[in-house]
Amino acid sequence: MNETRLPPHSIAAENIVLASMMLGEGVAPIRQIVGPDDFYRPEHQWVCAALYEMADAGTPIDLNAVAVHFGKIGLMVKLGAGNQDEGYRWLDNFTSGVANTGRAVYYAKQLRDHSVARKVIAAALALREAAYEPSADVGGILDDMQTTVLGLQRDLGRHTSLGKTIQDAAREVVERVETITAGQPDPRPPIATGYIKVDEALTGGFRPGELITLAGATSTGKTALAACFASQVCLDNGGVLFWSAEMDARELAQRFIQNLAGVGGDKIRRGVVTPAELAALQAAEKRVAGWRLFLACRTGTWMDVQFEAQRIQQEWHGGMKLLIVDYIQLLTGTDKRASKAERIGEIAWGLKQVALGMRIPVVILSQFSREGVKSGKPPELWWLKESGDIENHSNIVIMLDRPDLSAQNANLAIRKNR
Repeated sequence: MNETRLPPHSIAAENIVLASMMLGEGVAPIRQIVGPDDFYRPEHQWVCAALYEMADAGTPIDLNAVAVHFGKIGLMVKLGAGNQDEGYRWLDNFTSGVANTGRAVYYAKQLRDHSVARKVIAAALALREAAYEPSADVGGILDDMQTTVLGLQRDLGRHTSLGKTIQDAAREVVERVETITAGQPDPRPPIATGYIKVDEALTGGFRPGELITLAGATSTGKTALAACFASQVCLDNGGVLFWSAEMDARELAQRFIQNLAGVGGDKIRRGVVTPAELAALQAAEKRVAGWRLFLACRTGTWMDVQFEAQRIQQEWHGGMKLLIVDYIQLLTGTDKRASKAERIGEIAWGLKQVALGMRIPVVILSQFSREGVKSGKPPELWWLKESGDIENHSNIVIMLDRPDLSAQNANLAIRKNR
């Protein structure tokens, strides 16, 4: 490894971006992309910070206003290495040396990428040094690496707008209705759950970008119900990633096969079935063989879930339509010092970002709190275990109520439908 090379940067690009702002071509478009610390040269960082201060104060920005403000805050002395006249000369040479500022936004994006690349290099070197230590805590290093990657992802995407103009968004809304009214398929159809009343209540099912919480007490059928959701998506030719931190792949596969075959789980576990039931199980096996259903059975952080989902989505060429996580309390946080509530809140927020970023619905299973179960009343939102942030980040909260565990039927209550 050659560590003597200069870090990624472009002084010319930095000059163009700063000059465009100083010449009154607009701060807001640039500010959406880069911050002062994204510039390579210290003096460029100072200038950028000062320009943003002017924008915050509502000061109209042009070259004269910049010179006055820089002089007032002492930046001219700093730029001139202790000499204010040299600072003014620096400013004059700087702006006159930039021939074209017309593509400032393009170069601002280039600066952001360079900044993240520099941070990647610095983080990689720090992790490398830590790994060389004889007493290195490998688990701790891996945790640090995940936290670092999360921060870098946020840096790369922090100024990337997920929004649209009202004109574009309104056109999409009306265009979709026009398409359906004309008898054409819905261009953005919801994901059906397979339960008619649930789908009716949710206006068709789950939608891309939604975080759905399926909550219930221990051993009330949350995983079985989630498996039914997944089966419906697979039957509709969609792909599903089912992440389980509670069961291994064979246990999960049994859930899917027994649902299709209509054979009780106890019979399958004992291996005591009738010839007709065995034939039904064999037919179910053949049926699931054609499904795009991946079972990821381990614990991890929400970032681990994200990486696996992105890998599967790429492998399936965009065919993954649903992500299920069973269950949220068993995932680990990226900050070991966080409380349980903070950890769950971070995980819920992270999985919401996965739903938004990948444009798929994400279903998370969650436990009820003991206090809620002991109340003996129908489940309410405050029953969600560990953190109110589960409710806050969820678009939909479905609660599974099964007072009599020996009964076959259970009640589903949709407590939130945003």
